[in-house]
Amino acid sequence: MLILKKLNPHSQVLEKIKRFFFDKITPLYGDQTKAITKLIEAKDRTCIVLMQDSDPLGLVVYKKHLTDEFEKFGLRKYFEIKTLALIDPEANSGNRYGSLLLLSATKEAVRMNAEGLFVTVSSGKPEAYRFFSKMGFKPAQSVKNLYKQGFDEVYFAHNDPSQLLIYLSTKKGYPIELLRRLKDRNNIHTPLAHVTS
Repeated sequence: MLILKKLNPHSQVLEKIKRFFFDKITPLYGDQTKAITKLIEAKDRTCIVLMQDSDPLGLVVYKKHLTDEFEKFGLRKYFEIKTLALIDPEANSGNRYGSLLLLSATKEAVRMNAEGLFVTVSSGKPEAYRFFSKMGFKPAQSVKNLYKQGFDEVYFAHNDPSQLLIYLSTKKGYPIELLRRLKDRNNIHTPLAHVTS
C-alpha cells in the first residue's frame, strides 16, 4: 500500500531518512547534520515521504514560503524544492515515484501561487539532471564547486507550475488511487491501494 505523508520526526522512518542523507547526499553536498535538524524542526520546510507499508521509497523536501533568494537569476516568488530523491533508486526507478513526489510539491506550489519552481541539481547526479529536464525544467545558472570541490550545481527552474501540474496529473502509469487522493490536499495522508492503469 502506497501513502504520501509528512515526515514524523518521532518515527522509525526518520532513521532511514537520516541514513539516506548521510550516505547519498553528504558525498555531493557535504555534512548533512544541519539539513537533518531543519527537517526535524520543520520550521521553514516540509518533508513529504512516499511510503510503501513501513518503508520509505522517496521524499520531497520544499520550503514553506516562496522565495526571491535567486532573483539575480530572474527567479522571483519561486517555490524552492530542497530535495527530491528516491531512497533506493536502483530498486525504484521507473515506477513514477519521483514524478509522484514532484506532483505533490507542484500541487503545493500552485496552491501558494508560485510563479515557478526551483531546484538545485548536482553534476554528480546526472539522472536528476535528466529527470528535471524531462519535466520541463530549464537550467537558469550553473555554479562551479558551490558545495563540494569537483561538483557543479545547476539551478533549474520551471516557469509555469500550473502547466507542470497538468502535465504531471495526466501522466500514465501512476497508481490511480494515489492520484485520486492527491486531488484533495486534505487527504494526502490517506492510505492508498497500489493500482496502476
